[in-house]
Amino acid sequence: MFDFSPTQTYTFSLNLKSVEDSNLFLRKLWSEFRKEPTFSSMSMASKDGPKQFVTLGLVNFGKSPSSGVSVKYKHKGCIKELEFHMFPQDFGDFLKEAVAISAASFQEAQTVQQVSYVYEALVGLFQPYKFNAFSLSPVEDNKAILSLEVTGYDYIDAATQHKGKADKLFNLFSLFFKSSFTCVKVSNESAPAINSENTFRGDEETVDEFYTQFEFSKEEFELVGFFYKSIDEEVFTKMHRALRLFQDGISIERLSGKTLVDNRKEVALSLYMSALEVLANDRDPSTSTCDECKQTVYKISSKVHDLVLSLSKSKNLAKMVKREYEKRSKYLHAGRFFSDNNFLGHHIPQLDGNTEHGNKLQYPYEGMLHTLRGIVYAVVVKRLRGLRAKEEKKKTA
Repeated sequence: MFDFSPTQTYTFSLNLKSVEDSNLFLRKLWSEFRKEPTFSSMSMASKDGPKQFVTLGLVNFGKSPSSGVSVKYKHKGCIKELEFHMFPQDFGDFLKEAVAISAASFQEAQTVQQVSYVYEALVGLFQPYKFNAFSLSPVEDNKAILSLEVTGYDYIDAATQHKGKADKLFNLFSLFFKSSFTCVKVSNESAPAINSENTFRGDEETVDEFYTQFEFSKEEFELVGFFYKSIDEEVFTKMHRALRLFQDGISIERLSGKTLVDNRKEVALSLYMSALEVLANDRDPSTSTCDECKQTVYKISSKVHDLVLSLSKSKNLAKMVKREYEKRSKYLHAGRFFSDNNFLGHHIPQLDGNTEHGNKLQYPYEGMLHTLRGIVYAVVVKRLRGLRAKEEKKKTA
């Protein structure tokens, strides 16, 4: 298609006014590049602050040598100039046209794309569900297709931009189903049609056991719909972080055992506690400054205690969680494990005067894992209820 020698540098003056515009422009430009079947790209991110210069990576169009792409900026994240280094001269017309089209049309409406993400559950089987904005269709074994219509400059752009939303949904599903999920495939194929009605788990059934059949309660189903509709709002930012930590904890806990296998329940408990930290700090973001070192003081331990007390009205539970928080800190910062991790199927009691219960444990106490899962569940559901109620109130005002 092109004669790829000799090469030169191409510079385009853009002067984009915002980070959002700059990123939309780059997405549109890369969609124009993908119209050439031989196009490929890879990240090689670096920044030279004094020179106000950011390297984006390399691009390649088949027979051409890989060429560098960088931007110059006046304000951080806003493209002032776009440079392509060591590009074949005969490639110039194609490049100029792609840049011109992207600069002129990146703010125009993107096209609707059908995207299907296949997620695999670590443990458990999906049930079919149809939401207003997407569907969840079980396929082989423990997999399901999350199918939705999204916008983008092309299919790859749409699928990439909305992968984060899909992951955030499954982070929430991990809270409801007590399993971890991994995206194993993305396609533009439509998911199998859902012909059955949505089925719901009874609200009276426990929310803190490990399920083998994934069924929402009716309230959970409604909260998922609200969550997805508002998923990009800033008020959800810390909830997303907490749910990601929670799902990582679920994954480690489910993969850990207590008989002749590697046990990492200390890590799972630490991740659940970290999720609770994020939620506690979201509830009370106040900080103070240390008089001596002038560093920010977050008082996370006290915030976790207050959150649990506010939720449960139980001083005993709040104190118990705070004790586990302190044990978690000793594990992370001093390498002190919760147990000897030597349980081989036979209980042998041993005393330890340095523990609050006077025993040396053969494996970590699992009751606290159960408790922390339940607390994170209760905090997130309560917060979703409150946010949904606020939205309903606005509608009727």
